[in-house]
Amino acid sequence: GLSRAGLPFGLVRRELACEGYPIELRCPGSDVIMVENANYGRTDDKICDADPFQMENVQCYLPDAFKIMSQRCNNRTQCVVVAGSDAFPDPCPGTYKYLEVQYDCVPYIFVCPGTLQKVLEATSTHESEHQSGAWCKDPLQA
Repeated sequence: GLSRAGLPFGLVRRELACEGYPIELRCPGSDVIMVENANYGRTDDKICDADPFQMENVQCYLPDAFKIMSQRCNNRTQCVVVAGSDAFPDPCPGTYKYLEVQYDCVPYIFVCPGTLQKVLEATSTHESEHQSGAWCKDPLQA
């Protein structure tokens, strides 16, 4: 994940859930989740105890876990995802896995659709792919 300069250490939150159990990410107030890192698999032989043969593989990674958790949780004040095959492809069948997520809570920034391409001067901006003239709905008012 990206390390954000200027933040005091210790603000990154860490959650872990064994396979079959839900993980819950939540942020205080109107702060929203920004996933920094995630893995679904096993990299440790002590976490989430199971039969020894289900814990042998400690090189089990799912690179897509970061993308999946980001899509489900980023920009929300809380989210719950079950560590299991509904949400994640199985990176190592036969191994008892767990979901580990590191995330930040950041102030909610209101963004309208359309990507900001460049700021020409202080007075004008150019937006690409403007999708519609409608106002975005503020999710906090929903």
